[in-house]
Amino acid sequence: MRTGTLKKLKATQLKSLPEGVHSDGGGLYLKSKGNRQSWIFRFTMNGRKREMGFGALSIVSLATARDLAAQARDKVARGVDPISARKDASPAPSRAQQGISFEAAIDRHVQRNKADWTSAKHAKIWENSLRTHARSLLDRDVATITVHDAEAILAAIWAEKPETARRVRQRCERVMAGCIVRNEHPGPNPFAWRDNLEVLLAKVSRVRNHHGMVAVEDAPQVVATMMGSDALGAKMNILVAHTALRSGTARTLAWSDVQGDMIVVPPERMKSRKAHRVPISNPLGAFLDALPRFNASPLVIPGSSPGRPVSDMTASKYLKGIYPGAVVHGWRSTFRTWAAREGYDRLLAEDMLSHSLGSNTVEAAYLRGDLAEKRREMCEAWSTYLQGTK
Repeated sequence: MRTGTLKKLKATQLKSLPEGVHSDGGGLYLKSKGNRQSWIFRFTMNGRKREMGFGALSIVSLATARDLAAQARDKVARGVDPISARKDASPAPSRAQQGISFEAAIDRHVQRNKADWTSAKHAKIWENSLRTHARSLLDRDVATITVHDAEAILAAIWAEKPETARRVRQRCERVMAGCIVRNEHPGPNPFAWRDNLEVLLAKVSRVRNHHGMVAVEDAPQVVATMMGSDALGAKMNILVAHTALRSGTARTLAWSDVQGDMIVVPPERMKSRKAHRVPISNPLGAFLDALPRFNASPLVIPGSSPGRPVSDMTASKYLKGIYPGAVVHGWRSTFRTWAAREGYDRLLAEDMLSHSLGSNTVEAAYLRGDLAEKRREMCEAWSTYLQGTK
């Protein structure tokens, strides 16, 4: 096969690449979609275009992927199908040779990925969800886990806790993917959804849990109540309501992030690991200008303990006290519901929430512009609505 230019990609740029398929040359590509990035190798065998996977970027480094691609190219040049060759060379692992428990596989996955996650709390939630809902598999050799085992642990929560079940399935799938790449499980992935678990588990109407949102029609009155309070919890909820930032991001917001008429949150503090910009509306600007500044803290809203942000419990307890059942994260759902009712473009609303956006050609063309600037009018209208003046 023709190799062309090799080694086009740089290791330092991989995690910041936009969605799409990025060539490294010689048939090796990095496929990036949302928060997932994986290696694929494309080749032609007997006039038929083929594609094989080398694993996720979080598991397979650029150097390793290049070695695997070189080996695959050599096989293609000799008329050997690299996909068939890999299957022939990867018999089902025996317990004595490569056995690893599912619990150990979870620990390994967490250790390898926690540095890329937003917080230690997120890592703990991730791990605990599997220890709780996949408890019966913890002592099992991963090589022995089947789709029926996956079905059994998910069926217990599938109808009553569909969102939890969805997350548990995805997390188990990621753990098992690492085991398959390491030849610790023969594959296919027992937790894969398409043409696998989707056949065994009943379709559940996906009603999104809006995290105890404040109803859109109640939002102006709730904000008015908070504006009349000096409580730290009130101030934090006001900030989250206007910006639609995640609670953790808002609680660590620093004055250095407030840059002119824009809030700019650096990648390392975003769940998406991409910088996020929030236009500062007039009501939000007035709120920020009225906040006291403390020389001892760089935070926009520092907590009561020196050097610490406002705790999640402080913000949550305050909101539940004035609007029972609501949680701080629910402000994002309140905003999203309002934006849909007002007819704002889905892309603008999703970008405001720093959600992953689509990658089709129409959306890709749209995204070439600066969405933060396009969001400015929407942010102004949202803040004005919260102030009760519209």
